[in-house]
Amino acid sequence: MAVLRQVEGLLSQSAPLLDAEIIGKLMTDLAPYISVGGLFGNPDEIEHSGLQELSSVTASDLKKGRTIFRAFSDFLELGARSLPIFPSLAPPILAEACAKITKSLENTDEWSVVYAAMFSIVACRIRLRDQNKSRPL
Repeated sequence: MAVLRQVEGLLSQSAPLLDAEIIGKLMTDLAPYISVGGLFGNPDEIEHSGLQELSSVTASDLKKGRTIFRAFSDFLELGARSLPIFPSLAPPILAEACAKITKSLENTDEWSVVYAAMFSIVACRIRLRDQNKSRPL
């Protein structure tokens, strides 16, 4: 959750005219994507194994995970191309980082597999969350 608070802080700083309610809604939508950051590195999750999470993934989660991966890659490419135009919004190193990550994603299968698994788990978590919301009390 520390990462989520950092993202919210950066968003508030870089877009001070955005209403706090809009930022809150945006953070709610972003939370499932950001909360997987420690998925394969959190000691509790390693102990319980990422395989347990992966066993809940369905074919539709894999498809949605691929879509999320593509959006993630496109978002990074957009950052690499657009951030240099707006130097007051972000330091130049951020655009460079986006460009390097984009190139790495395009040129290595290893990262693609990791991200495909991670984003498929994100899709699964969103599906399960939405199923729980729709259940009557």
